[in-house]
Amino acid sequence: MLVTTAHFNNLVLTQLSNPATGGTAGPLVGTSMFLFTQAPALHPSMKLTDFTECLFTGYARKALTWGDVLMEADGSGKLLSNLADFRATGTAITEVVTGYGVIDAATPTPNVLFAEMFPSPVNVTGVGEGISVVGEMGYEGSDGGGATFVI
Repeated sequence: MLVTTAHFNNLVLTQLSNPATGGTAGPLVGTSMFLFTQAPALHPSMKLTDFTECLFTGYARKALTWGDVLMEADGSGKLLSNLADFRATGTAITEVVTGYGVIDAATPTPNVLFAEMFPSPVNVTGVGEGISVVGEMGYEGSDGGGATFVI
């Protein structure tokens, strides 16, 4: 079994969120978060067109920035994104939000980098309702991260 060191984990996570400095930017630079109402079974080859993105009034994808690497005592590490707040405005369309995804800045069609189903669906039924999500990218073996979300 391969065991990585805390130093290596820190380097990997730092490179994920590094802006380009004479080279190529890390894959998390310029990312955005989207919410979906339906998704395929999540798998490594999923595409943005596989998802049914939310349509409630006021919904828009949110640009993400990523903080510094947070190292844990066990040598694992993680990156946290800014808070992405999705709120209904005007005449909201009732929707059941089942998860979120993170896409890169590729044009014309962004690539899905990762996606996750929420533990339970979130109903958006009126003005001001919605969900706030903080993305988490982990580097700790089998758990690649997740999200913290607030309804």
